[in-house]
Amino acid sequence: MANAKRIHQLLNRLYKICDELSEECDGRPCTPSGFCIGTPGEFLAADAFGLKLLPGNSKDFDAETPEGEPVQIRSSGKGSYIPIYGGQGLLLVVKIRKTTIQLIYGGPAINAWDAARKPNHRGVRTISLTTLKMLYADLPQVLRMKKRDHSPA
Repeated sequence: MANAKRIHQLLNRLYKICDELSEECDGRPCTPSGFCIGTPGEFLAADAFGLKLLPGNSKDFDAETPEGEPVQIRSSGKGSYIPIYGGQGLLLVVKIRKTTIQLIYGGPAINAWDAARKPNHRGVRTISLTTLKMLYADLPQVLRMKKRDHSPA
């Protein structure tokens, strides 16, 4: 598994470079997006929640729980919507900013799937981070994904 501390350090550098680029471009925004946030976000989320990442070419799911339940992981840097690819398994959504990872939603994917916009021509739905936060707030504790304990034994 990748080194979470090192990923945080590299993301911090990436955001610093983007801030400098924004300054040089007369204040126009230059923010990381797409795979620059998504891939590191998958590693950081998997590390934080004790998930096993699946191979990068896995269809629909990014990881699985220790019990083998499939998990979609979605990371956002600046966006307000994320795509979801179905209502099966679990959905874990995190927001990445420099050295922090913020949990937005971690629970059954079906809740988000049912609340999301209508599917596009590829069957992908989008849902706002605000809606996900509200769904997570209403989610019973027993259905919430739990962060793993990183403290030494």
